Amino acid sequence: MRKPKPVPNLKQVVRHSWSFQLNAVATVASSVVLGVSVLAGAPPINLVWFAVGYGLVNLVATGARLIAQPEVSGEAS
Repeated sequence: MRKPKPVPNLKQVVRHSWSFQLNAVATVASSVVLGVSVLAGAPPINLVWFAVGYGLVNLVATGARLIAQPEVSGEAS
């Protein structure tokens, strides 16, 4: 397996990619919703750890969108 490398135009992707921006907004929004649910009551599971894990997964997914994938995009490697 090859070591992942960022896309060559990283700043433009972050600035102009709708999928990246929407994924970042979804990460923040879902973390806020989970945070409010943690503060609102006494859930049967530890939602703090769930919220931390959920946020980390979303952040990793956001970062993964910036990795160049020539096999997927059809570019020659």
